[in-house]
Amino acid sequence: MVLSVFAYLPIKNAKAATSEGLVFSGTVNVADTINATVTYANGTVTISGTNLSLNNTTEVCTEDQAPMTLTFTPNTGYKIGEIRIAGALISLSADNKYTWTPEANAHSGIDVSFEEDVAYTYLDFNTGTATVDTTNNKVTYTVDGTAVEISISDAAGGSYTWDGQVMKIKLDKLNQITFAIADYSSVQESISVKVDKAGTMTSVNSISGDGKFNLGGMLEEASNAGNGYRLRVEPAGNQNPGPAPANDDYEDINIEATFNGCKGEILINGTRITPDTGEVESFTGTVPQIGYTSEDETNEIIIRTEFAYVVNRIVINGVEYTFDDDSDEQTIEVAGATSYNISVFGTADDRKTIIWANPGATDIDSADALIEHGNARIIAVYDENGNKLDYHEYTNQEEQPDGSRSDAYGLRNNSGWAVVKAGYKVVFEFTPEYGYQLTKVAANEQELEPQSTTNQYVFTMPNTHVHFAATFTKTEDVVKTDSSSVESGTIELGGALDGGSAQLTVNDVELSSDKIAGFESAAGDYTISNYLDIDLYNVFYKGKNDANDVWSNKISELDKEATITIQLAEGVTADDIVIVHNVHDGDEYEVIEIESYDAATNTITFKTKSFSNYAIATKVKGVTTVTTPDKTTTTPTTATTSPKTGDNMMLFVILLSMSVLGFGILTISGIKKKLSK
Repeated sequence: MVLSVFAYLPIKNAKAATSEGLVFSGTVNVADTINATVTYANGTVTISGTNLSLNNTTEVCTEDQAPMTLTFTPNTGYKIGEIRIAGALISLSADNKYTWTPEANAHSGIDVSFEEDVAYTYLDFNTGTATVDTTNNKVTYTVDGTAVEISISDAAGGSYTWDGQVMKIKLDKLNQITFAIADYSSVQESISVKVDKAGTMTSVNSISGDGKFNLGGMLEEASNAGNGYRLRVEPAGNQNPGPAPANDDYEDINIEATFNGCKGEILINGTRITPDTGEVESFTGTVPQIGYTSEDETNEIIIRTEFAYVVNRIVINGVEYTFDDDSDEQTIEVAGATSYNISVFGTADDRKTIIWANPGATDIDSADALIEHGNARIIAVYDENGNKLDYHEYTNQEEQPDGSRSDAYGLRNNSGWAVVKAGYKVVFEFTPEYGYQLTKVAANEQELEPQSTTNQYVFTMPNTHVHFAATFTKTEDVVKTDSSSVESGTIELGGALDGGSAQLTVNDVELSSDKIAGFESAAGDYTISNYLDIDLYNVFYKGKNDANDVWSNKISELDKEATITIQLAEGVTADDIVIVHNVHDGDEYEVIEIESYDAATNTITFKTKSFSNYAIATKVKGVTTVTTPDKTTTTPTTATTSPKTGDNMMLFVILLSMSVLGFGILTISGIKKKLSK
């Protein structure tokens, strides 16, 4: 017979194969036994058997239909998706193997997909009352005779696919699926939107006026494939919809389960059978319509131990399964049965706790873990080989009394809690409030190393529990100047930054002839005396009280104007001055009038919200002629425009003094003439 082996990737989100198909052939060679490794996109398939040889042509041959063992191995970060042989879906053994005896003279294909190993949850739609349009991403419910259409938009930070009545949601990070109810204004008083999981129902109360709502917080709770929610749209006031309909082929199964050395929970075919209140030590009962009872079918059993414990061994109906991957969750496919006796054996792992308390924390009262005027969160954890851990491996996903769960960073009511193995690298982010800077940070006296990314620090987890000590210090916004025309200055923002403080820099700048021409044209009859580069930065200290060792993020424009006051250097006056601004260093120029001038300190104040190149411009000087009875004097002076505060008085005093002096000289001269006669 001739056997063709090829692969394609039908699953959405799986990466494309390197070729359209992989086909092998060879000749019969009874003396040889070979192992042929076939490389697919994101995984490999190993084919082994007798009476089989392989050359570099395109087919594999076997004359006596010898059994062949196929082994499927996904690459790191991927898992085995769907596998079909001659179009029929197959299941693998626990070690990802399948024994195949090809049919005589048949040309049978092997279709394989390796898909990304990511966390999924499922959103099922009430099959009895909803019609799903998977092409246009719409669901239609009929409520009290009225059709309610829900359109579904993409998830923020994730993605989703359809599978019949089920939406399969990929949880890359905090995920928000947005729904929009058509004609919501006309039906809002008569409908109620709810979500339930394992019979526990939660109303969706955040529907906006345009009929939009999202399920982000609820979706985040489910972290593994098979965890699902059911969306319901029903008449308002219906608070007891009952449990979700089960698979019609499922039957009741008796369960007796115990956890030894730990607590945990059990799911069968995606439904949790242990109470929703949390992990338990044991469970006994009959679960209705939970799975298959025929040995010809299989049920999926998921075992989870409580946080900081790992599953060592599981015994199901006398069959023992052992594990050495230090995981707190294991999935086992078992033959259908009318009852399952499950024993789970778990032990505490060697992880240590990290705790901290952000402002407003309610369940951590340790003084040395309290953080004020800032926030902390875990960004990532890396093992001893530099591999990034999934956040479920180190954060607490324990359900809270209000039904919520902690987020991806281990925060519960603003309190932080994570468990990490000694020797692992932990990346933390410490973000100060606006007006504060992180001037000291340590974990059990071990200083944290700042990274290239703003506000991120790394430390090696010690073999002990850790409390953070973080000190955020009140810090003013500053102006730094290195200009011949500006001595110093201050800045007052019109609105707060996201954190840290502001730093304004003022420096002399050399410009091209084109830029100079642009400034001069904008200045009109003012003469430019100085060109300045004025930049604004949002700065963050690197864990110590050093204003020169900071992360600097340049801000090109603010939402609201900032008030800037600069002290002009000696020799630069503000008798009549304006500021010319080259907006974003582009082709646009603007003239900014100064708001005030303080002659005593030689400071000017103006407002702006954009930062780039500026110029100081003063009025073009002309001449003023003063005539006395015996003398005419021509004196250079500024042109008479609207003078600044104090200028009129000063000019008046000078002219008055000159007039009095001239009058006195004339008077004395007249007296002398009289006396000489």
